[in-house]
Amino acid sequence: MKKNGLPDSAQLESDLQHLPWKKFRSVIEAVPKMKADVEAYGPAGWKYVEIRYRTFAWKKGIDKLDEAQKQRLADLIRIAKNSK
Repeated sequence: MKKNGLPDSAQLESDLQHLPWKKFRSVIEAVPKMKADVEAYGPAGWKYVEIRYRTFAWKKGIDKLDEAQKQRLADLIRIAKNSK
């Protein structure tokens, strides 16, 4: 955990990878930079991610987010984990 209260990128990556697919996708779609990274590959991008999202290295992309975007990601993951 960083001083600002945000989990580090490795923790965010782990939390993201442990979400069920539908919740994972909704979180990614709500973070424009991460969504753009997937959609850069067209429809095949989402197919690839669906197959490999639990083992794919998301940390590099998370590291590129600014503090506000990381906070949004952390909030979205928390909400997704706590929703039914």
